Amino acid sequence: FSSSLIFVPNASKMSNRSRRKKNTPQMSAALWVGYTDDSETPEMIMKKFEALEKLQQKNQEESNNRINSESNDNNSSVSSPLDSESKPKDEDKDTTLDQDQLERLFKETSAFSMGLLSGNGKNMEALMEEDLEDVNMEDLFNEEFADGFFSSDEESFFDELSDGEFRKKRGYIRKAGVESIRSSKSTLVECATDDGYVFTIKKKSKFIDPLVPSFTRIPPLPMPKPWAKTIEPYRDPKTSVDPTQGSKHLSVDILKFDLKSLKCQFQAVLMDPPWKTKEEHDVKDGYVTCQMLEKLNLKAIIPKGYVFMWVEKEILPQAVKLMHKSGFIYAENLVWVQQESNNSIIAEDYRYMRKSKKTLLIFKHNGDKLEIRHQRSADVVIDFCKKDKGLTEDKPDYVYHAIETLLPTSKYSAETGNQLLELWCKKEKQRPGWITVSQK
Repeated sequence: FSSSLIFVPNASKMSNRSRRKKNTPQMSAALWVGYTDDSETPEMIMKKFEALEKLQQKNQEESNNRINSESNDNNSSVSSPLDSESKPKDEDKDTTLDQDQLERLFKETSAFSMGLLSGNGKNMEALMEEDLEDVNMEDLFNEEFADGFFSSDEESFFDELSDGEFRKKRGYIRKAGVESIRSSKSTLVECATDDGYVFTIKKKSKFIDPLVPSFTRIPPLPMPKPWAKTIEPYRDPKTSVDPTQGSKHLSVDILKFDLKSLKCQFQAVLMDPPWKTKEEHDVKDGYVTCQMLEKLNLKAIIPKGYVFMWVEKEILPQAVKLMHKSGFIYAENLVWVQQESNNSIIAEDYRYMRKSKKTLLIFKHNGDKLEIRHQRSADVVIDFCKKDKGLTEDKPDYVYHAIETLLPTSKYSAETGNQLLELWCKKEKQRPGWITVSQK
C-alpha cells in the first residue's frame, strides 16, 4: 500500500476566513408570474391560465360568502331601493390575488426558479461553470485545515476501535495525512411532472479533486471482520467433521478396475469421464468413449440407487442409450452454467449455439425403493469454471450437497459403510463418506 502525505508549515498561524453570509436582497416571485421560459410549451402555458382561473374563482366564492354573511346580519333592517343599488354586481366582485397567492402560483407553474433568476439571466450551464470557477482551492485549504488536517470517516472509526472513544472533532483529527480536499457543489436539475409543470431542484454534491493524493489506512490487529475476505468457510474444530472420516481414495486404471473388489453396495455413483469430443483427443491420454464405458459393471454395485454422469452435449443421446442398455432409466438432469473469473458466461465454439454449460444426467435402478428427499435442490447451478492441467475441470461442490440431500440414508456409518462412489475424480481428492477413484 502506498500513501502520500502533504505537510504544511505553521498550520496553527493560518487565519480563518470569514464565514458570514452575504445579505443579498431577494426578489419577490410575484413579479414573475406573467413571464414564461423558452422551453415551455403551449400546453404548459395553458396550465398556468387554468391554475390562475381556479385561484380567481376561489377568491370570488370567498367574496360571495362574505357578502352573504354581511347581508344576513342586516336582515332586521328594512330594505330600500338604495340597498339593492349598493349591492355589487358579479363583475365588481373581488378576484384579485394577494402576494402569497401569486408566489405560490409562480412556484407551482413556472419552469424556472428564483435561484436561477438571481444569476442575472444566465442559463443553467453558465451558472454551474461560474460556481466551479469561484472556488479558490488555496483559501478553502486554509479555512478547512487551519485546526488540523482532514481525516476520513474510516480513520475516525478505527480510532474509536483502538482508543475506545471518539476524537474531539470528526474530520480534523490527523495532523500528518491529507486524504483529499472536498467541497460541496450545487447542481441545478430540471424535473417535469406528469401535468407538464417543470421545476428546478438544487442538489448538493461533493467535489473530489482526482489530482490530490489519497491514502488508505489499514486497521491495527486484530483485523476487524468487515475488512477480512473469507477464503473458505470457517469450521469449528470442536464440531467440524474430520475430512477423512469414512473416506477412501484410490488411483487405478478405472476401465480395467473390478468395482466388485470394493465390496460395497452403493446408493449413488458420480462419474466425470473425460469424453473424447475432438479428433485431437487421444484415448491413450485418458479420454473415453461411450463404447469404452460399457466395460463398467455398474449394475453389480448398485442394486438400488442412482448414477450421476457428467456429459458433454455432443454425446447426450449416446450416453442415454448406453445407460439404458446397462439397465438404468433416465430420471432427471442438472445443469452447471459456467462463469469466467470476470463473471461473464463462458461461450465455447460449437456447431449451432455456443457451449456455456455442462449437464449432469441422472439415471436410476430400482431407485423408487430408496428413501429420497424431493424438491430440496435446484436443477441449475451457476459457478466459476476452475480449469487446471487435468482432462476435466473441477465441478461445483453444490453437486455433492445435492446428492447427499437427495439420499439421506447414504451417509457413512459403521453399520452401512460407504454408499457413495465417485469415478474420475481429481487426484488425492477426499470427501467424508465417499470412496473417490482417480484415473492412474
